[in-house]
Amino acid sequence: MILQQPKDLYHIPLVGTGEKSSSLCGEVQYSYACEHEHRILVSHNCGSASCPVCYHHWVNKTTKRIVPRLLALYRPFESKQSNVSDSGFLSGKNQLLLNRMKKLSRYSYRHITISFPPGFETLDPFLEIRKRLKNLNLYGIIIYHPFRITKYGKDQIKKLRDFGGYQGGNWEILHEAGLLNVNGIVYFSPHVHIITSGYIPVSLERDLQLDGFVLKIIRSIGSPDVSCEDSLSSVVYYLLTHCGYTGRSKAYRYLGMYGGVTLRKTETVIEQPLECPECGRQMYKSIIDLDGNWFTDFSMPIFITVRVIEYNISLLLRTGKRRYRKRRNEND
Repeated sequence: MILQQPKDLYHIPLVGTGEKSSSLCGEVQYSYACEHEHRILVSHNCGSASCPVCYHHWVNKTTKRIVPRLLALYRPFESKQSNVSDSGFLSGKNQLLLNRMKKLSRYSYRHITISFPPGFETLDPFLEIRKRLKNLNLYGIIIYHPFRITKYGKDQIKKLRDFGGYQGGNWEILHEAGLLNVNGIVYFSPHVHIITSGYIPVSLERDLQLDGFVLKIIRSIGSPDVSCEDSLSSVVYYLLTHCGYTGRSKAYRYLGMYGGVTLRKTETVIEQPLECPECGRQMYKSIIDLDGNWFTDFSMPIFITVRVIEYNISLLLRTGKRRYRKRRNEND
């Protein structure tokens, strides 16, 4: 039998730097319009993370998938978005786990980075980071970034802002201007961004430095008594706009307590009318006729499907019955 070599997740391209999936990507197909002719243009979207035109749709969809899970881990005992299921007999180990989870609700989320040492080689950067954090009581997400912007690249971004009218973050401007594949704009500098809750000990920086890694604490995001959903969404969205991505391999990994806890997802589907963002009226489908004019069919009101995702936290209980079954198997 031939063993498959694992994918190299260390040397991977940036999201949105591949080829267009279709010649239609980004072209307006139709629009939504209200009675006051306020219009929302709808472009063709291939949904691919590597497409330079449609990558932001993947970023937006992935952000909406990540943030509810982070919120469930963020305040498991205080947030209305999470329920804790601990019915049944709790062993001493599970009771300790429950107490640790309660302590997590006291900490706000922190945004930190860990940079790999020069010349370091690995196939899986997520595995390397997890190994160095496995003994810490942390919840969160790891997002891998293979590149940083050069000084020349930053100068080009400044010119695009001053004279080209470009707005947004540095990486978003490079995407929009199509400069990410230009030589001298970015350089290989692998690092991970981590959004995590829990206490980060001072000794972590020292331990990482012994292996050549560099830890940097960027800032705190939200607090236990204030909703931080908007802040989390904006940070996660921006980090995904320039993460490493290849094929079906995820650009991120969740960081957990390595056993004893599971998240069960429940999804509620709600269908509601699409309202105009300017006047609040019902929106209808509008197409372009042969003369190039918009034609709105007011007999076709548009409804959208909204998916509300919630996560319930459950403890994996170790009961006496389970231990008895294990001893019986050993005797057999």
